[in-house]
Amino acid sequence: MPLAQLCELNEAQKPVLMEEEEITAEETNTHMYINDKCEGKGTMYLTTKRVMWVNSEDSSKAWCVDYPTVVIHAVSSDTAVCPRPCLYCQLDGYDPDACAAESEGEEEGGEETQEETHDGPTELRFAPENETRLQHLFKCFCEMAALNPDPMGGDDTDAGQELFTQFMIEQMRNRSAGGDAQAGGEGECEGDDDGCEEGDECDGEEEEGEMEDAQE
Repeated sequence: MPLAQLCELNEAQKPVLMEEEEITAEETNTHMYINDKCEGKGTMYLTTKRVMWVNSEDSSKAWCVDYPTVVIHAVSSDTAVCPRPCLYCQLDGYDPDACAAESEGEEEGGEETQEETHDGPTELRFAPENETRLQHLFKCFCEMAALNPDPMGGDDTDAGQELFTQFMIEQMRNRSAGGDAQAGGEGECEGDDDGCEEGDECDGEEEEGEMEDAQE
């Protein structure tokens, strides 16, 4: 499932979960960006099946995406692309729903032309105001992605490697300006003893240390 608007919310304005779906991490006061457009501040949910976000002031702005659609996920501190440290996600190819949402916002502002809209892979950024939570969210993302592998198998290994390499080259170019990133490939997060290892719990105590860059 590509990026899609989340329509089902309960009376508490929280996502209605699917059968056997559970929330493993919940982060309030999180800004979401679709490509270069900020969707506002809301709550990010990592479940056993999906990544979801609901705007705090306008529940009609609610989005969800499943884990296999995310080909790259990383912790990025590059302020050249996002005003604050964030969990970066690159989706599998062009996503018309995401680009339509961005175009709608540009039409309302009346400042951008159709030629200036985003035409590359859809990028999502989740930037919590509590930056210390980023490592915890990244760890949970790694674990949930591992539980939801691409049903197509390993057919996209070369494409995923190429996307990962391009992302890391861009990050290295920006590090001279103070940016930094930790990245993981789809469904996998390798690391040291403080990384995402089998058996770790998402809601456990956050451990010290940093994860090494990883990819599938």
